[in-house]
Amino acid sequence: MSNVIGGGLNSILSVDRAIQNFEQTVVWPLAQITQAHKLVNSTQSTFNTIQTVTRIPVNSATLPAPQQLEQILLSADANQIGRTSASYSVVYGPVPNATAASQDVRNRIDMADAAAQAAMKRVARFIADSVVHGW
Repeated sequence: MSNVIGGGLNSILSVDRAIQNFEQTVVWPLAQITQAHKLVNSTQSTFNTIQTVTRIPVNSATLPAPQQLEQILLSADANQIGRTSASYSVVYGPVPNATAASQDVRNRIDMADAAAQAAMKRVARFIADSVVHGW
């Protein structure tokens, strides 16, 4: 009786061990699961660090007009970008009229202002996009 029943039970046990071994090596390989956990934890740690850096306040203007320009640029609101030019002119002044400066000087001021405003608008757009897309 022990040979008949014991042999059958040993066969069942052998099949059960083979299934368990297959599951541990192929279906749920512990080494790869551990590696995946470590990768997720590392990625989450990096993301948390980046998130902390993005929360550092960068506003530094102390006067009302520059504060308004800075607020527009850092608002993360793409609808505010259109207000950049007017606020920029309040802070830095408009291009001088023809009697206040030569045409060459006016052109240089205008080009410098245009380049500065374009850069500011690109940064403001990037900030707005990063908030929308969660970068």
